[in-house]
Amino acid sequence: LPPLGDRIDLALRQYELACEWKDPHAVCMEARKTFCWYLRGVPYAGPYKREITQVNTIDDIRRIAKLIKRDLS
Repeated sequence: LPPLGDRIDLALRQYELACEWKDPHAVCMEARKTFCWYLRGVPYAGPYKREITQVNTIDDIRRIAKLIKRDLS
């Protein structure tokens, strides 16, 4: 697998691009399902996965991505 920081950057880019052509709320609902896939097999990722399942805005996604990169990379 690519380094975790790269995976998180890719996930964030995916959701930001999706917001350009989809309703941001719909993108957040998608992220609730798919963002955790980027954390598969990462030790200590449980608290971040729980936060991901509650995102409501793209800013929530950005904030969590930043925390993951800071704490787990």
